[in-house]
Amino acid sequence: MNSKLDTYWRLELIPHTVTSTQFCQFPLLFRWLGHFCRRIKTPSPQAAIPFVWRSKDATGNIWWNVFDRLTGQTTLRMSNEQFLGWLERRYTHSL
Repeated sequence: MNSKLDTYWRLELIPHTVTSTQFCQFPLLFRWLGHFCRRIKTPSPQAAIPFVWRSKDATGNIWWNVFDRLTGQTTLRMSNEQFLGWLERRYTHSL
């Protein structure tokens, strides 16, 4: 009984034994792709900086909003005290 992989190889005309020279016809391309993927995985120094913006409600109260790029979390409508507490917790935990 043929497996699904054998059927796929047969339909795509892929030999069962693929040598490294047959597989890697474009070594520079694969080297570049590997380098590119490593760059994507490595966080940039800017990723550690949270994105902060200020907003006002209808009564004129100022609220702070934060998108933390490290955790991917967004926190909306914090007061000044809550925002300062968030900053202190974030930077004491990251040390």
